[in-house]
Amino acid sequence: MKKTHEEVWKKKPGEKSVFVSNFVHHTLPALKTKSAKKILDVACGNGFGVAIPLLREGYDVYAFDKWASAINAVKLNCKKEGFKIKIRKRDMFKKFPYPSGFFDATYCFQAIYHGTLENILFTLSEMKRVTKKGGLVFLTFLPYEANYYDKKSKKHFIYVYSGKKGVLKKSYMRQIPTQPHLFYFLGGWEPRVPHYFSSKEELKCMLNQFFREVKLKKVRKKDSDKWFFWLASCKV
Repeated sequence: MKKTHEEVWKKKPGEKSVFVSNFVHHTLPALKTKSAKKILDVACGNGFGVAIPLLREGYDVYAFDKWASAINAVKLNCKKEGFKIKIRKRDMFKKFPYPSGFFDATYCFQAIYHGTLENILFTLSEMKRVTKKGGLVFLTFLPYEANYYDKKSKKHFIYVYSGKKGVLKKSYMRQIPTQPHLFYFLGGWEPRVPHYFSSKEELKCMLNQFFREVKLKKVRKKDSDKWFFWLASCKV
């Protein structure tokens, strides 16, 4: 069975599963220190990862996603909670539809690594462009440490929680020789969707090209997770 973001949002717009982050609370102290008001959620999904938690905190939230099913899900989920959100349909690997320096803070959770290194660098440049000088940027990345190698099958894999009971399973991947940190899943899990895994050293080097005061923190969705995300907090 194939499982993609688009299909999940279409069938279950209120889903709070592996596709939805729960890391926003780590960033709230920094937002309050900066007195941020206008915030962008890049590749927002169904809204429960970033947009809606920030709307609950009283922020003025803008968002976009490339999937029509995600746009519909965000609108539906916001309406249920009595929120209005400024949302557009756009691919995060193309120029953002906002003027330079428009936002106090910009987020991209569980999304930017769904591309090649070239894609990622472009999106970082756009996040910098639309965020005002002195503003904040928050992102999550897949850690290379979460990428395991099965010597018997000679394949890479990560651990994924699957099914209603959340059973931990191995999800095997195909490595791209020209970009050793880029992988595609084999089978039905997010087919044809690239996944870029970054080491801590690579992330620092990548982010320092665009931002200052880069801080990296390990965050997990739950204590039993076999792996973690890198949460990057940066200043423009």
